Amino acid sequence: MESHHGYIDISSELNVGTSIHLFLPLTEQSNCCLPPTETIFRGNGETILLVDDQQEVRETCREVLETLGYTVLEAVDGVEALDAYASHATCISAVLSDVVMPHMQGIELACRIKQHNPVMPVILISGYDKDDVLDQHTLLLVDKVLAKPFSIASISKVLHQLLLTSHVPEQMARKQLKLNWHPSPD
Repeated sequence: MESHHGYIDISSELNVGTSIHLFLPLTEQSNCCLPPTETIFRGNGETILLVDDQQEVRETCREVLETLGYTVLEAVDGVEALDAYASHATCISAVLSDVVMPHMQGIELACRIKQHNPVMPVILISGYDKDDVLDQHTLLLVDKVLAKPFSIASISKVLHQLLLTSHVPEQMARKQLKLNWHPSPD
């Protein structure tokens, strides 16, 4: 509240209840509060590998991506994502992965995919502050980091820009897939 130059007024009375009042200053804008219309970029059936351990987030992202015109492969963590990548590398156009997941984090997944194919677009998504979960090396490794929740317009723009400059499936069709990954004996 203080960072927005506001304050909180709390009053409580036994057996009566509690009242909480939030006070925020008016903005200086003179125009309507609606944001300008953002451009939505549509896909052309490209395959996106979507990785997130939270089912609700995965389902929502899948629906958004499919509505935008993409085909979606899903994985619940980095281990499952590597298996899906190994099976479908020639058709995957981009990877959209959560950062914090069990078994294998999104950062390790990104490193392994980039080791195999440095031009594969990898987008990391996180509900945490990126400075808390990503170091400078990781930020240089991945193509984009988006904060959760992200808008449909922002994910459509990021995918459009990355896929416009990348022709990953065509390049992968000419390569033999070898991933150096072995499950840990947990």
